[in-house]
Amino acid sequence: MTRRRSLESTLVGRVVAVLAIGLVAVAGLVVGALSLHLRAAAEETLAAAVATVERADAAGTTLSEARVSRVLPTGGAVAFVTADGSVRAIAPEALDVRALPVEAEPGEGLRFTLGDRVYVAETIATEGLTLRTEDGPEEPVARVLVALDVTSDRATVRRVSFIAVAVALLGAAALAVVGRAVVRRSLAPVEEVAAAAARIARTGEAEPMPDGGPYDETMALAASVDDALRRRTEAERAVRDFVADASHELRTPVAKIQGWAEVALSAAPDNPRGRHATERVIGAAEELAAIVDELGLLARLDAAPRTSRERIDVGALAREVVADAGVVAPAAALTCHVGDGVPAVVGDRAALTRAVRNLVGNALQHGGERIDVRVEAVDGGAAVTVADDGPGIPRELRTRVFDRFFSTAPGNPRHSGLGLAIVGAAARTHGGRAEVLDSDRGATVLLWLPAAIGAPTPPAS
Repeated sequence: MTRRRSLESTLVGRVVAVLAIGLVAVAGLVVGALSLHLRAAAEETLAAAVATVERADAAGTTLSEARVSRVLPTGGAVAFVTADGSVRAIAPEALDVRALPVEAEPGEGLRFTLGDRVYVAETIATEGLTLRTEDGPEEPVARVLVALDVTSDRATVRRVSFIAVAVALLGAAALAVVGRAVVRRSLAPVEEVAAAAARIARTGEAEPMPDGGPYDETMALAASVDDALRRRTEAERAVRDFVADASHELRTPVAKIQGWAEVALSAAPDNPRGRHATERVIGAAEELAAIVDELGLLARLDAAPRTSRERIDVGALAREVVADAGVVAPAAALTCHVGDGVPAVVGDRAALTRAVRNLVGNALQHGGERIDVRVEAVDGGAAVTVADDGPGIPRELRTRVFDRFFSTAPGNPRHSGLGLAIVGAAARTHGGRAEVLDSDRGATVLLWLPAAIGAPTPPAS
């Protein structure tokens, strides 16, 4: 099953991820460019020093220690190797002469480390160059090693890399905050459309649909949802009109069937088969009449949900329904408990009586031997719960049992699929709710109704 995700979080995450990757890539390019620049500058400085040595060699110049300082690149070192392989002059003085790679072949670029310092170097083979020291004669020079200290360049690259990564991370965090605000504001029209559609679906009452804001896509979405809801409303109105008309038109032929069947039953007292057939006709007519009545009640609740409003004591109503059910089903163990402080409700007494009767009847029809009806003050309203010890309602069907013509026992003529639909319609019409609750055994169905304005407030628990 696909895991549900928030569109807002997904968009913010993807945008921030793309921008973060871009920032890291830019930081990497900057660090790479800086590294290349510093390396090229070091190579250029080293090449200039090498060129100076080569010009002096070509001119047969005799170098003194004083002139060595002019050949020496800033932060570098120069070692002169005489013909016998000894190093006669070195600069700067802090370097260890023995650690210098003076044996390296000319023309090969070198990179070596002395202590915590890093150098790049070049060896030049000389022929006419001589070196004069303060305490010795002039000596011919065989090779010259020119080295440049690049430790500071490496430190600069590391420092810039750290700064670039830190800036990229801080930038990504800032983008996440700003991006969430921007995405949330951009999705606000979609949320408004979704909220309005949810309210219409929950209450069944039409309301103006938001225009979808300044965006073409959200405006098109709002228009599509509005058109879909309008078509649904028109279809529901057509169905309600049909059900109301059918219920009204069927009452007369059903009553005629019942009447003539009763006449036939009284006219054939000595014909057992005729009496049995007639009794079956009368029973079927009674079932059909009950379905017609239920259809008529549903049509009335849909068409005129605010008619016949009066103040109702839900506890007394439940006791009456349970008493009547005890007469019809004396073998069932029916109990009714009314809690303290249950507020009164305002509504259609006939519809609410039928709703509670359907709850109890549904429990009886599905094999419940012990049925517990409780009326309590819950969430500022009156809650009627009917619990039985029958087979229960499968979890996957709990959201559908209040749909019209849906039955958990298809094919059973006693289950029209309208009983719990009337409960759901009555709850919705009165601003309440109907739902199947979790229970360890059997089924527990809740009918919650809001308290009437000015009704007694339940005592605090």
